[in-house]
Amino acid sequence: MEVQEIDNKIKNLWILFSDAEKNYIRTDHTLTLDPKSFYHVYKWGTPVISKEVRILLIKEGTAKYTVGYQKYSVKAGDLLLLPSDVVFSLDFKSEDYHPYGFSFTHEFIGLDTLQNAQLKNMLNEVLHLKIEGEDITMLSSFFLKMCCFLDNKNPNLSGFKSIILSFLYMLYPIAEQNKYNAPPKAVTHRHEVFLDFLKLLRGMDIPERSVKHYAEALNVTENYLSTAVKEESGRTVMQYINEKTVACIKIYLAKDVPLEEIAEKTKLGNTSSLGRFFKKETGQTPMEYKTSNK
Repeated sequence: MEVQEIDNKIKNLWILFSDAEKNYIRTDHTLTLDPKSFYHVYKWGTPVISKEVRILLIKEGTAKYTVGYQKYSVKAGDLLLLPSDVVFSLDFKSEDYHPYGFSFTHEFIGLDTLQNAQLKNMLNEVLHLKIEGEDITMLSSFFLKMCCFLDNKNPNLSGFKSIILSFLYMLYPIAEQNKYNAPPKAVTHRHEVFLDFLKLLRGMDIPERSVKHYAEALNVTENYLSTAVKEESGRTVMQYINEKTVACIKIYLAKDVPLEEIAEKTKLGNTSSLGRFFKKETGQTPMEYKTSNK
């Protein structure tokens, strides 16, 4: 079926497939039209650090994600863009949740050679957009074009890259319009401190386990930082630190790093302290988690 013919079939409609839904998984790019495989790879609540930019367009249902230590609730008609190297997890999905998605590395798309700085900037931030009307049809058609290209035995990858770039160029003004229409928020100093704390924490491979460390780095008192984080998010500084520590431990466990080394790297002291901490935070011992997630 020709691309134009497919486009004609989905005018004013969501993406619909009469045949079996499809997955295309490659080394440096992925197109997934069947959510089942997506959930085999990404278990619920398991933090993932992806080297690819991921874009999800929600067809049906609802879900909740944690992305960069912030919560996102998505529903049909939403688009979620996850930059590379950001920590994210799928925390909940309804039974009818069905996203279409694709991903790509910066190298595959040639992002570093692009002259469009606005497009580069867009791919370096988390986007959560409500897509409506003709924009849904337009963006949906790109998924079908990708599918059409990759259905070939010898897909034209330069054509596939062109479709992705076209998608991104179409997405940019939609993203800007969403930002323009968003109600302005009063920015307080405590809000700025909270955002700076998240940025500081996100930039650490392994988090420091002292509130004092972050307060000194942000040039505020420990009490001020604790109050700012609590008021802005309803959570404590240590909850954020523990959450990232757990994510680090899970990644180390997946890489078969010895428990003694994990305890040292995460500044938890020894394997006994590591075990108690992980059990309290997750309900499992490190080895129970490792066994259940093989």
